[in-house]
Amino acid sequence: MTAITTATVARVLSGIKTTPPAQPGNRCRWLVSLSGRLPGVLSINGTPYTVLPLDSGYRLKNHASGAEYDIDTEWGEGQWECSCPDFLYRRQWKDQLGCKHCRALRAGLAALNQAAATNANA
Repeated sequence: MTAITTATVARVLSGIKTTPPAQPGNRCRWLVSLSGRLPGVLSINGTPYTVLPLDSGYRLKNHASGAEYDIDTEWGEGQWECSCPDFLYRRQWKDQLGCKHCRALRAGLAALNQAAATNANA
């Protein structure tokens, strides 16, 4: 059996590429607002995604590529889980805010809630 030294670990870790956290400046805006269980359309960095509410989260479908990603909003203690490759291979267990889909959807839902609260107070 070969002993693992600190130098060996450092050499292995130096070869691993890391991805910086998703930028908080990711641009998102609702093109069509969610309404109850009806889908909406959220633009993330200029790409429109259909947002479909599910029982435990949301499904986002990229209009350009047709790719679909499920976001589980009940995953645990405020952390969301996305089925996109960026989340699965780079962010899971490393970045609590998640991938661009999680960040944009959080921001989009917060904007809808804020607008609803403003309208209720008006």
